[in-house]
Amino acid sequence: MKLDLQRLDDRIKKLQQVRAFAADQEFVELFLEFLSTQNNKLPSLIRDNASMSRKGYLPREGSLSAHVLTVCRDYGTDTFTAQEVTTTLEGLRIPIEAKNKYLAVIGIMKKLVDRGLLKVVGSFGRRKQKYANV
Repeated sequence: MKLDLQRLDDRIKKLQQVRAFAADQEFVELFLEFLSTQNNKLPSLIRDNASMSRKGYLPREGSLSAHVLTVCRDYGTDTFTAQEVTTTLEGLRIPIEAKNKYLAVIGIMKKLVDRGLLKVVGSFGRRKQKYANV
């Protein structure tokens, strides 16, 4: 097996150019003006350059993250835990392809908190947190 180093070098150069453009907020805004997407949703790679946190971006439809967010929103104004969300997902027969389903849901819920879609309202133990909708 032979590794094509020239192709790899070309790819690295292109990615470095993309990174330079992405660092320029004015260029990103100009680029987004001309970008057309389905249903006015931005592609998952486009991020808020200032924080690189994807605040406010919704999970991809049909993904486990989207199912977790839907279940969380069904709780309305009540607080809930990752264990309750995991139990609800299992009850709805939504497949979770992970060795530890509970830890997978915790990870997703932390990402949703980072995106500003959920908030932590209390902690009771190492991994046990109460969440609420924003």
